[in-house]
Amino acid sequence: MLNKTLQPNLPVIVPVVVYHGAGRWRVASHFSALFDLQADDCMAKYLPDFGYELENLQAAQEQELRQRAVLSHVKAALWFLKSARNGQQLLQQMQQWHGVLRTLLEQPSGMGAFMTLMRYYMSVSQGTQLQQVQRQLTKVLGPKSREGLMTLAETLRKEGRVEGKAEGKAEGRAEGKAEGRVEGRAEGKAVGKLEGEIRALLTLFEARGWRLTRTQRQKIRMRSDLSVLEQWLRRAAVASCLREVFCS
Repeated sequence: MLNKTLQPNLPVIVPVVVYHGAGRWRVASHFSALFDLQADDCMAKYLPDFGYELENLQAAQEQELRQRAVLSHVKAALWFLKSARNGQQLLQQMQQWHGVLRTLLEQPSGMGAFMTLMRYYMSVSQGTQLQQVQRQLTKVLGPKSREGLMTLAETLRKEGRVEGKAEGKAEGRAEGKAEGRVEGRAEGKAVGKLEGEIRALLTLFEARGWRLTRTQRQKIRMRSDLSVLEQWLRRAAVASCLREVFCS
């Protein structure tokens, strides 16, 4: 029974899906289409039905993203999600995005947000070296960005790109077998990447000015599923509040 003191109307919730995969988006646009039910099925009347707003970055034009009337950190996050996998393409587009990036860096927490985007870029881009990124950013944004990237390089080393390999080799030598060395390196890399995602997520929360409770912080640090952490990181880049990041 509903409490009579509750408001009679529920707030409107608009579902939004941000897609930045390589292929076309092929999922049904309505919730009811995900179920194998016929129109005359006796269970059909119990099935909730709603659509969602699709942010299809795979089909979006880079220029259209740049001209959107949204905050600079949201605009930059959408651009990175769309173009980061193609490292050279994103570097080539930086000159056109220098206005957005400068606006981002001028904000109090802008450097932290920018470093989070660059951390994501370096983890997913193909065929790009940190030195290339440093040269292009220094050219477009000046020496301030270079200082930040030097910090990022050091952070990446600490978070397991080098450390994970060393740990893996040590475990492999202890096993004394080739299989042990392979497994050790793989496990070391996995642990390093997991720690990197956790630190990236916490850094982004801090950059957005969101304060985590002790329970929320523990929930993040105890998470061992890399895909979930990556999902939270993508949500955190575009969410309007902390609650939207952890919603199921």
